[in-house]
Amino acid sequence: MNQLATVENAPRRAIIEVQDPIPLLDTSQFEHMQRIATVMAKTSLIPESLYMEKDSELPFDRIISNCFLVVNQAVRWGMDPFAVAQCVAVVKGKLCYEGKLVAAVIDAKIGVRLQHHFTGEGEEKRIYLCDRPFDDVITINDVTGPLSQFLTPGFRHPGFRLFDGSVAEWKTTGNGSPWTPKNHVRMLIYRGTRDWTRIYESAIMLGVYTPDEMLDLSENVRALRAKDVADRPSLADRLAAARTEPQGDQRQPEGFDAAHVTRETAALTGEPASGQTEPEQEPSSVDIGDDAGSGGVSSSAAAADPSDTEDGVEAEAGAIEAQEEPDASSASEPISDQQFLIRVYETMQDCVGPSVEDFNQAFKIFADELASASDEVKRKAENIRASLEFCCGEKPMRTKLQARSYLAGIIGVDEKELG
Repeated sequence: MNQLATVENAPRRAIIEVQDPIPLLDTSQFEHMQRIATVMAKTSLIPESLYMEKDSELPFDRIISNCFLVVNQAVRWGMDPFAVAQCVAVVKGKLCYEGKLVAAVIDAKIGVRLQHHFTGEGEEKRIYLCDRPFDDVITINDVTGPLSQFLTPGFRHPGFRLFDGSVAEWKTTGNGSPWTPKNHVRMLIYRGTRDWTRIYESAIMLGVYTPDEMLDLSENVRALRAKDVADRPSLADRLAAARTEPQGDQRQPEGFDAAHVTRETAALTGEPASGQTEPEQEPSSVDIGDDAGSGGVSSSAAAADPSDTEDGVEAEAGAIEAQEEPDASSASEPISDQQFLIRVYETMQDCVGPSVEDFNQAFKIFADELASASDEVKRKAENIRASLEFCCGEKPMRTKLQARSYLAGIIGVDEKELG
């Protein structure tokens, strides 16, 4: 006999509707963005980097996730997601956007068409970007003329949001690099526009990278790692150094060595260590008299003062000379380029203040070190100075926090490593 069993439907969990001005955190907008990403994932007209990994196709849910990132960025910019998808690529695990897309976003979002001014030729070709015309008249040191008359690398002027760079400073190398001679003008505009926006309109470029940036960063990381390995002494050198160190009784053991502990405790108690003879002290020639009880010099202090005897003076001078003699084993090793740039950043950050002149004057303390540095280090040090200069003045154009985020990428370190 068949028995009918009544199955009660399990209670469905209520979906909490969230309304938020940020589309990603808004329930209805999130679901709509997910539907768009699903449609995008089904089409064959998207870049291979969104649905391929090496030579195999990604699982469909991974493709949807990649497309969702594109949709989210397009919503933030207020642009067509499918148009944005045609200008993206995945480089080093990061979603990157073509330079022409970044330039279009800047033009559309802030409503400013940047002015361009070029100087030089070849790899010395330099672009200056500003949100005001270069024929605007300014006065510097009682000299009046158009802005273009005063332009030099790193030039800044109050009221003008200026930025500059050259082919030699920005170009990338390797397979597929877009920095060919015929593309120098176009790449200078794209790269300069992007960097100008990172400084003056950083909210637009938050988390946005281009393929040449990722290539540049990866090359810097590899170069720094290679330099660290080259600077590190080999195992054979370390073993040879260990053989030349004092052995046996010539070297003072430390740690939990019994003799070391005895010496340390003897120094604290004032007693001579076992096996050592206490040096004889000559009787003091100072007559204490009645001054001992009224603030006079005590006999022990007088005996310990080496300045009362000629031998004491010589002994003290010998001790000072011994202390001042440098120890070859403790000589500081040369710091890496990355450590030097971090020091430049930390020093110049501390000099940020209302006076731009004092800030730039402080940068001159690195003149000697930069004179012998490579062109790459000089360029990055100048970027550090120029970026932090925008934090100076009575009305800074940017905050030190914004500068730190940008300069961490320039130096090639995590932002947390910068003070």
